[in-house]
Amino acid sequence: KKQIKEELKKFIGVILQTPPLISAVHFQGKRLYELAREGKKVNPPERKVEIKEIKIIKINIPKILIKVICKEGVYIRSLAVDLGEKLTSGAHLSSLIRLKSGPFKIKDALSLEKLEKKVKENKLKIISPLRLLKFPLIILKDEELKKIKLGQKIFKEEKFNKNQMLSLVNQKKEINAIGKYLDGFIQPIKVLV
Repeated sequence: KKQIKEELKKFIGVILQTPPLISAVHFQGKRLYELAREGKKVNPPERKVEIKEIKIIKINIPKILIKVICKEGVYIRSLAVDLGEKLTSGAHLSSLIRLKSGPFKIKDALSLEKLEKKVKENKLKIISPLRLLKFPLIILKDEELKKIKLGQKIFKEEKFNKNQMLSLVNQKKEINAIGKYLDGFIQPIKVLV
């Protein structure tokens, strides 16, 4: 148990991790799972990922229950395999529950039955894309909005970092597009309405 605790500490921070061969990571123009299905053996390159915290919930050899707080791109399956290699015992992931991803939390999730009931009762609330994107909000005038909808860039006085992503909204603060700041101009990247 002491060795498990010591080895898990070494995974906290920025580490190099090899993605699992059955994953959606692109390699040589294809996704790794496509190459695996074709029977091709590949060695995908390691990638930098960040694990913020690993909390041991329960150690009951041969099983370990942990909670991992990490940034995007971490593969928990690979973490299990890497831990097994460090312990020279081998290891694999037997279950995984994602408690949170971005603004979504499992405690806010609905079962299919509850979802169907809310739809029938007309009590289903749609999450605003603005809550998800968390980009700076730019309220557009009607003439600016017309240009954005046509895919044209617009000039704006506000200053942002180059390539800063922006949420472009109408006067009612309803999202219409996602844009990128380019030297005094906002270029629409994705027009939504």
